[in-house]
Amino acid sequence: MHGILTIPLRNLAWLGFFAAILAAWYAMYAMAMQMDLDLLGRPGAMGERMRQMDPRMPMYMPMA
Repeated sequence: MHGILTIPLRNLAWLGFFAAILAAWYAMYAMAMQMDLDLLGRPGAMGERMRQMDPRMPMYMPMA
C-alpha cells in the first residue's frame, strides 16, 4: 500500500495553486466587507447616505 508520501509533486502544486486563489478571494472579500462594499463594489447603506449629501453643505468641525 502506498502512503501519503507517494502523492506526485504536480498534484501538490495544483492544490497549492487553488489554495492560493481561495486565499486571495477571501482577502478581497474581507477588504470589501471592511470598506462597506458588496462583492461588486457597490457601497452599503452608509455610502448611499453620503452620496445623497450636498457637497456644498457646511461642515462644522470644532476639533479641527
